Amino acid sequence: MSSLPDHRPYLAFEGFVTKSQSSLAIKDLIHRLASLPIPVLLTGESGTGKTTIAHVIHSASRRRDSPIVAFSCAALSADMEAAELFGLGRGTGSAAGRQGMIDQARGGTLLCEEVTALSRPLQQKLVHYLQYGKFHRVGDSTPIAADVRVMATATEDLTTAVSSNRFGADLFYRLSVGQIDLSPLRQRPEEIPVLIDYFLTILSQRHSKPAPAIPLETLRAFMDYGWPGNVRELEMRLERYVSLGEAAIPPRAVPHLQTSLDLPNDLVTLQSQGQNLTDYTDAIEKRLIQQALKRTNGNQTSAAELLGLTFRQFRYKLQKLHLTSAGETRPPRSK
Repeated sequence: MSSLPDHRPYLAFEGFVTKSQSSLAIKDLIHRLASLPIPVLLTGESGTGKTTIAHVIHSASRRRDSPIVAFSCAALSADMEAAELFGLGRGTGSAAGRQGMIDQARGGTLLCEEVTALSRPLQQKLVHYLQYGKFHRVGDSTPIAADVRVMATATEDLTTAVSSNRFGADLFYRLSVGQIDLSPLRQRPEEIPVLIDYFLTILSQRHSKPAPAIPLETLRAFMDYGWPGNVRELEMRLERYVSLGEAAIPPRAVPHLQTSLDLPNDLVTLQSQGQNLTDYTDAIEKRLIQQALKRTNGNQTSAAELLGLTFRQFRYKLQKLHLTSAGETRPPRSK
């Protein structure tokens, strides 16, 4: 028998579970946006449920009987993405006349996942489509009209991406008319028991096995854990124990997080021959950033929060210390 404390009432619809005030506000916004024809931008860390909510909005809209077509903006090279999105027109070889994602989504929804990965030329083409409702297939000058609602997801902070000229302001403003920001799970811990209950019900049905018990000690460990992978990580950790048919989920199901990062004992010891203070502090910052990225599985937003930095400050330090987004050292740019 589960030892979950009383955590009802809560709302669960189409895979989106809510209890906190912020999530209940999102639920209301979802239903309001579902009835509107405007674009929707879903932002938040990886694993917060952006794609799930896009499907919820589509299912609640008048377009529910038409397809929702997902387009992974990061999956293709810049020379292939235009053909995938808009299709190929006449004079483009054996694949001439091939439909693109917009054609396939007619009457429904096009979901651009990780929209920041789109090349700037394709961003402009998408802006044109959002403005006029028409597009051109690659190699064809004839405009084609299509009734498709566009939704997009982004893990990166788009305001920062726009200010650094890595994402077009025109596309950002058009997409953000219906923006929904999803908070990371660590900022709404009151929903962890709710999500555990929901996922155990779904997973036990999926695997045809009884739901394991959740002792209070395990629940405390889950509440204390930072969940760098957010809701997706929670589901995957629960699924392991359900699929294996375990009677109960132990506290070790989540790693024990230390309250401070590992540092050498002689951190503030001045060497007898002296030291360059700038180089020394840079080395410490570099090591801390690498540890933070490792601890958060490469999630830069979470790593920044772990170090008490804004995302902009964190990105600046990556560049200053010649670190990649994965924490690896890269050679400095030649001047």
